[in-house]
Amino acid sequence: MFRSQRLIEAFEHVATAEEWRWFGPMVARGTMHVGVDGWPLFSHATLTAYDSLYQALVERTLQKLRSGEWIARGISPAYGPEARQIDTHLWDYLCIKHRGEEAEGNGFHFLALTISSLRPTELPVPQAQKALLRRQLTQWLCIQADKAKWPLLRTEQLAAVREAFPNDTITDNMFRDCRRAAQLPDHLVQKGRPKTKGSGF
Repeated sequence: MFRSQRLIEAFEHVATAEEWRWFGPMVARGTMHVGVDGWPLFSHATLTAYDSLYQALVERTLQKLRSGEWIARGISPAYGPEARQIDTHLWDYLCIKHRGEEAEGNGFHFLALTISSLRPTELPVPQAQKALLRRQLTQWLCIQADKAKWPLLRTEQLAAVREAFPNDTITDNMFRDCRRAAQLPDHLVQKGRPKTKGSGF
């Protein structure tokens, strides 16, 4: 997962290790591929290979953006100087312009593009899906409580739950509520620490 990288720098996440070892040092970070005297910094063959790989990485990036796996922000001159999130469906029409700083198409134009990968926790979860997950988790806890090797410590139980449900977000509150609903045996419910005698609190 990554957040707010320049689009051309996000290419690292779609390139192979071998491609990036060659392409990464050539990524323009505030400089052009020509020197101050106007002559290219690289040979014609190198620049041709660069353009070919650049286009391949652009296409892989567009696939991520069109699927919604990645989100992009950019400044639209039509809406002012503030960066805005670009709607996923617009990537069916937008083309990434050379150097990966802009996208344009179908009357839309965005500058200073940045990319973030979308974290699972950022996705809104429907209430019905949450209720189903709670029922599944409660049932799973009941089954595990009957097993001799089920851990006693709450922290270890939570770790086991998250390992068993790797594609779901199990919060501390959800885990606590499901443990109560499962009516676990007393020896599996970790008690709070007793107050210290004579502390006055």
